[in-house]
Amino acid sequence: MKKKLLIIGLIFAVIFAGLAVYAVESGLWANRALFLMPRYRTYVSNFDQYSKDFQVLADFALKESKEHNYPKDAFIGVDRSDGLKLAYSENLEFIPLSDQVQKSLERVNQSFSDAGGEFDTIRFSKNEVLFYINNDYYVVVYALDGFKPGVPPEDRDANLTYQIKRLKGNWWSITGN
Repeated sequence: MKKKLLIIGLIFAVIFAGLAVYAVESGLWANRALFLMPRYRTYVSNFDQYSKDFQVLADFALKESKEHNYPKDAFIGVDRSDGLKLAYSENLEFIPLSDQVQKSLERVNQSFSDAGGEFDTIRFSKNEVLFYINNDYYVVVYALDGFKPGVPPEDRDANLTYQIKRLKGNWWSITGN
């Protein structure tokens, strides 16, 4: 009887260890599907590797915004229906991308994949371009004036304490715990 219980216990231990390894390796832990994690975490720990791609997208988004006179609350969404594309929020019309912008879009999306999500939205505010992940765990901000950004009012949660950290130059991260 003790031998059977020991075998059953070992089987459950192996299954649990396998599930834990799978959850960590697949990124499920970042989505809080199996474990309770803080709502926001710093995911782009290697920002230097992707900083040029973020800059290409920020410059592109600002140019689009000025050329088409986007309103303050406008955003550009990332569409995955047929490859990665950008679409303006107002009319959901796809925005033509150069090869360079397309490659940067794919690399920025890759930079967020460690968070268990995907790059979702570029939003504009008065002096900032904000890059959001689809699970809202993390925001990367390009501050046009270089000053430390604040937490946008629509993103504030009274239950969180926010940290704003300079990533590089005019680039910042907003995280909260």
